[in-house]
This record gives sequence, structure tokens and C-alpha cells, in this order.
Amino acid sequence: FYNDVEMSFRKDSYGTDKEAGSTWYHEHGHYVDHNTSLPRRNMDFFNAIERDIIAFEDRWLSEHGMSRSDISVKDLRYRIGLEIVRYGNNLTHGIQDIYGGVYKEYNAHSGGGTRWGHTWDYWTRGNRNFEVTSEAWANMFDAAFSPKGQAAMKEFLPTAWEWFERRLGGLR
Repeated sequence: FYNDVEMSFRKDSYGTDKEAGSTWYHEHGHYVDHNTSLPRRNMDFFNAIERDIIAFEDRWLSEHGMSRSDISVKDLRYRIGLEIVRYGNNLTHGIQDIYGGVYKEYNAHSGGGTRWGHTWDYWTRGNRNFEVTSEAWANMFDAAFSPKGQAAMKEFLPTAWEWFERRLGGLR
């Protein structure tokens, strides 16, 4: 609202399993988004995120010898959500949030397999696509400051991560 970033380093590093400074980087991602409107209103970014999630689901099904007809969408997304958490909760909180913004079954507050994320009401309070791309940008901005976070983004959202990197490199 005031076009600045305020936070408490003590609160950011206490009682969570996120990496140190994670909130700081995330909020700066929102600051960049707010001042450029670059990711927030970009449907190419949203579409890349959505395609990455579907591709990950297809890969997961293949690795488990299954097809979409073998499992309900709810169960599939619950199982993948649990796998994302097991990958490393401190590395995947942003990924969990993004997946939960795109598909309700991944949403941490609707019985999905994820731990981190906004409520479905948050995602649907306005234009969900804009909400998702704004949060995805901030979550990726956070991951950009962690080699392990970058690796996780490349694993779960490779096309969207490439989009993010190309746009970030174009900011002056």
C-alpha cells in the first residue's frame, strides 16, 4: 500500500522451517511486481505455471505406472502435495503456495497435501490469475537467492522458472 517493505527479521527467522531471509526476498519480489506490473498481469506466466503443474502430474503418474483414469484428481494432488513437502518443506513453501493457487486440491486449507499456502479465499478474492502470478513472482524472487530453492523451482515449475529468469534479467 505504501510502496515500501517492512518486516521483522526476528519474526521471519523464528518458528518456521523456511530459509533465513525468505520473507525479506519474497516481499521484495512483491515490491518489484508492484513497481513494474511485469508479472502480475501476464497470462503467459500463468499459463506456463499451469502447464508445468499438469506436466509434473503427468510425469508423476508415469513414474508410478498410473494414468489419470486410475486415480481421482483429489487423491493425485494430495499425493503430489505430500511429495512436494517431503522434497524439503523449507525449499518448497513457495511451490506449495503456487500449486495451491492454481488448483484448489493442492490448497493447504482445503485438505490438500501441502503445508504452506494462502487460503482459497485469498486466491479467489479478485482475479485469481493475477493473484497467482503476483505470488508466484514473489515466491520465485525468494527462491532466486537460494541455490537449493532454484533447483526446487526448476524441478516443479521449469517453464515458469525460465519465464521468471528471462523477465528478471530484463529489469533495469
